[in-house]
Amino acid sequence: MPETLQAPTQDALEVAAASMRINGPAPLSVFPELGPFIYYIQCGSFVKIGTSINPESRCGQLQRGGKAIRPSIWVGSPMLITYVPGNVAKERELHRTFASKRDQGEWFLLDHELAEHIADIQQQQCLLETHVHQGRYAELAGSADGLDLAEAFRQAFEGKTSLDLEWIEAFA
Repeated sequence: MPETLQAPTQDALEVAAASMRINGPAPLSVFPELGPFIYYIQCGSFVKIGTSINPESRCGQLQRGGKAIRPSIWVGSPMLITYVPGNVAKERELHRTFASKRDQGEWFLLDHELAEHIADIQQQQCLLETHVHQGRYAELAGSADGLDLAEAFRQAFEGKTSLDLEWIEAFA
């Protein structure tokens, strides 16, 4: 006879809440209901702007030499810089916005304007991760009291990969 699942004890909820306070926000991609995501992957002086349900997996495909169109100069290994919820329509809008920087396919030459846009998206990602974190913490603990949101945001931001800005000047 199968075992019935029991509701977690108050002690278990307190342990989970404490763990969330210590470990900080989880990446957005662990919440598939928030996707699809618009991602930004850097490879040398180029940034790929695309859409995926799983941005980490998409970056891994590129690192393994997936079938995607590559930028005209392939230097180094692709790195996932940031991602936020978005759809194909928003991705196309971004492609139009940065059309003058397009290299091939979804690859765009990194310049100061694109770097500023990506920095804004990284902050949006961290704010959203903090907001989701706050909601999940409140579900476990009964309220968000005791959760330091500034610390949660710092933890979210601390784990992000930074753009390699040296590439901006390489092709200027």
